[in-house]
Amino acid sequence: MPVGTSNEFQRADVAPIETSGEGILDASDMSQIRRYIVGLDPQQVAAGPTQPIGRIEELFSWIRELFRYSGDREIKLRDASGSNGRLVNVSVDSRALGDATATSFSIEFDPKLLKIAAISPGIGMSPNAVITVNTDNAAFGRIGVLIDSDQPLMADDGQMLAIAFEIAADAEPGESIVRFTDSLANRALADRLGDHLGASYLDGKVTILAASSDTTGISGRVLTADGRGIRGVVVRLTDGNGVIRRATTGVFGWYSFQDIEPGRTYVVGAESKRFRFSSIAVTPATMLSDVDLIAVE
Repeated sequence: MPVGTSNEFQRADVAPIETSGEGILDASDMSQIRRYIVGLDPQQVAAGPTQPIGRIEELFSWIRELFRYSGDREIKLRDASGSNGRLVNVSVDSRALGDATATSFSIEFDPKLLKIAAISPGIGMSPNAVITVNTDNAAFGRIGVLIDSDQPLMADDGQMLAIAFEIAADAEPGESIVRFTDSLANRALADRLGDHLGASYLDGKVTILAASSDTTGISGRVLTADGRGIRGVVVRLTDGNGVIRRATTGVFGWYSFQDIEPGRTYVVGAESKRFRFSSIAVTPATMLSDVDLIAVE
């Protein structure tokens, strides 16, 4: 039955264990919840703050933590470049994360210039890591990310996450900042005990180059009928001469094809033993990023 002496926020805000929470929900809470579930720590009643701390207090708390930290742990958005109407890959890299098992952060970008096309695990990410991404506000230039695992997230320095952006077809040459914020998910790094680990979060930028009309691209998602992305589906792209290219969907069902000749007609279909899809014919003049394949059964 419901416990009337605590609310949902208080029950979710469980780290650090010494204070039963701190007024902020972030990756450290996931680490502590894991410990409660498997019995590594004895469960205790909710006893921390009953509501989130104010945004101003939260900001000053994060700034204090930033200035207090002077080590090597780093999460960085790597700079990238591309021309308008094309995809550009922005890498979230990490350095010296050590025994960190969970992290959370938000990423903001200019939605007039950049549009999320795909998100996938980095090549250095632990295979046991679970990635949760909030893309509900992507149209407004914000996504929230939570990555947690029962093992260290990264064995070595390297790529944690790969984000593909579509550059707007009418974007002017220049630079567009991609930055870490706390707007959806708070910036945090935690170890398996749920303790916070200090880290530096370094912003990046996308340099938009002069337009190139030689080739374009086609991308989209493979979805269930109720809108859930399907991973591991082979997407087939067939041109008018019967030449077939294939790509496999990643996390959340995203796929993409680059170096497509504009003005030609292509048929996009999917191969799956479990789901059935209707093929789609497209004739791209510029980048197409919403060619979604939805399972019909």
